[in-house]
Amino acid sequence: MRRTVFTLISLLSVLCLVQPAQAQQPVSDLQVENLKGYVHVVTSVERGSHNQQLGTPIQKDYNANGNLTLCTYFDTMGKPTIAVHYYYDSVGMLERDLRVAVADNQLLSETHYSHNLRHRQTVADYFGVSDSLEVRTVTEFDKAGRPVDVVLYDGEHHVISRSQSKYDASGNRTEVLYTIGDNDQYQGEEEFRYDTEGNVIESNAHESHRARQRLFYLYDFDAWGNWVVCYLYHMRHGHLELIKTTTRTITYYD
Repeated sequence: MRRTVFTLISLLSVLCLVQPAQAQQPVSDLQVENLKGYVHVVTSVERGSHNQQLGTPIQKDYNANGNLTLCTYFDTMGKPTIAVHYYYDSVGMLERDLRVAVADNQLLSETHYSHNLRHRQTVADYFGVSDSLEVRTVTEFDKAGRPVDVVLYDGEHHVISRSQSKYDASGNRTEVLYTIGDNDQYQGEEEFRYDTEGNVIESNAHESHRARQRLFYLYDFDAWGNWVVCYLYHMRHGHLELIKTTTRTITYYD
């Protein structure tokens, strides 16, 4: 089965594995990523329009609660190079992650997470090899547990970037505004439309000094309703042109 949907294109890099700070039962990573069923492992590979590999394969391992426990990056030969381990507290709130080199288990970076339940806020502090704070990400959530304001600061607490999101009645993110710097200089924005299953069906992105970009997705789904192949298109001279294909191999718990 195939459907036309659009992709979520991030204009700025933000931490996406931040769970709602106020939730009594935290939203799982599977829910955040709109994955259905008892997913155990997801491996994804991206290829360009001429079938050339883009980037490196990524494997994500989830626990029985639906939270990401391990993210492994591979080289073009299929050899694991980087592993990110995620650790949770007794109620399933993310506490820290460790990024290590697979070859010698050398620690490359770590991120510590703290959650303010009263103010619906999560702070993620990223430390590099120098053991000094390099990036702080502050995420604020609405009453439904959806991130509405994400701010990245450098080690001296200057704003690097900010994203502000709006949602529809179904909880789908419909608008995102991106700014940079302490003065919130406009950087770009995105708008989205969804189908009844929560899949994006239209995305319009605009960056400063650039024309709007409209992207289309054609998905293949498995029996659980999770996509296993995504064909990304854009409009060129009035015709759809394939620019990327992403293939996912999904295994499930018994």
